[in-house]
Amino acid sequence: MSAVLKPQFVEFEATVTSKGQLTLPVALREHLGITAGTKVKFTVDSRGTRFEAQKPISAYFGYLKELGTIDTTLPKEPERDFDSISGKK
Repeated sequence: MSAVLKPQFVEFEATVTSKGQLTLPVALREHLGITAGTKVKFTVDSRGTRFEAQKPISAYFGYLKELGTIDTTLPKEPERDFDSISGKK
């Protein structure tokens, strides 16, 4: 059985337009699973600049389906005799 090695370093290049817009290359979008509506978070710190694709909530629809059904019914409250507690007959 042969192992498939994933690259440790991937580099892409894009150009910022005069309006400040950036078009991500198709290969990068595919690599990160970025589709229309995906939010992108940029982080700048002492290690450099990074960005992270944040999937829309709709991307998680049906994600928990494989867990099966969950019983959401509440247990029935036991019957109580309130007349004997209050002293009424």
